[in-house]
Amino acid sequence: MEFSEIGEKFEGLTADQVCNLAKFGKEILEINGTVTLARCLLEVTPTLMDDNNYREAGCIVLAIAKAAIELDHQCWGEHKTLLGLTGVNIDDYCYGLKGAQEITVYGNDN
Repeated sequence: MEFSEIGEKFEGLTADQVCNLAKFGKEILEINGTVTLARCLLEVTPTLMDDNNYREAGCIVLAIAKAAIELDHQCWGEHKTLLGLTGVNIDDYCYGLKGAQEITVYGNDN
């Protein structure tokens, strides 16, 4: 994607706004990647949902976990690591992928 297309893709946001969103998302993913982020959020959700005072927070946590899972599915669908898809290099730290940007599936004809 060309940089000139970014504002159009993001519904007319300015370059500064897109940069701030990207920085925010990158910081979140650098905490521990998509899989661990989703798992940790899903682990706390039942506790939040059991308390009426925190149900709204539980719904927000579920929505964030869903977004993390969808990003992980996009990685697998495009055969890219998180580094290859987003530029976030947390996979190296968590899984020792040595900078791999593509996912190679062995034993599968697809």
